[in-house]
Amino acid sequence: MTRFRPCIDLHSGQVKQIVGGTLFNTSANLKTNYVSEQPASYFASIYKEHALHGAHVIMLGPGNEEAAQEALEAWPGGLQIGGGITADNAKLWVKRGAEKVIVTSYLFPEARFSPDRLEAVLEALDSDTGKLVIDLSCRKKDGKWIVAMNKWQTPTDIEVNQGMTYDSSLIGDTDAYGYRNNQAARTTLLRVLDTCCRQRGPAKRN
Repeated sequence: MTRFRPCIDLHSGQVKQIVGGTLFNTSANLKTNYVSEQPASYFASIYKEHALHGAHVIMLGPGNEEAAQEALEAWPGGLQIGGGITADNAKLWVKRGAEKVIVTSYLFPEARFSPDRLEAVLEALDSDTGKLVIDLSCRKKDGKWIVAMNKWQTPTDIEVNQGMTYDSSLIGDTDAYGYRNNQAARTTLLRVLDTCCRQRGPAKRN
C-alpha cells in the first residue's frame, strides 16, 4: 500500500520546493519551484490535522532551526527532523519534540560510511533504534545509485542496491527532487527498491 509522507524543506528559514541538484553551498545557482508565504508550523498543523504520519522537516543549511522548532511545536512527537543532525544534537531534537531524527552527512566523514559514528548517534538516543532514520538519498553515477551527502552534492561509498535493507531509511533520487516530469529516473530507482524489499542483506560499499 502506498502512503503519502509529506516533507517540509527549509532553506534560509522558509519552506521551499528546491530542485535538488541545484542546492550548493551558495545560493547563486539555487532553483526553486515554490517558496511558501506560510511558515513551517502552518504545514505541520495541516499534517497533524490529517494524521500524515512519517512527515519530516529537513533543514537545508543554516538559519532553519527556529522554523524547525516551530514546526515541532505545532505537532509534538509527530514529525521527523533532519539536516545537520549529529551525535551531539540528536537527543536534543527528540527532546524538542521530534518523533525521530534523520541522519546523513554525519555518518560519512570524508564521504565514507563510519560505523563508529552510527554507534555514537544510537548511544546518544539511548540505543533506541526507533528514533533513528538514515537518509540514503542518492544520485545516479555510472549506472549505479550512490548515496549523496553535503546537500546531495558529494557521492559517498554506499550504493543503493539489491542487497540493501531499508526499514529505517529515507531514500529518494535527489536529481528528481523538485522536478515534475522526471518519471523515468524515479521508475528506475523504484525498481531497485522493489528488489531490495525481496532480497535483504548488507549494503554494498564501493
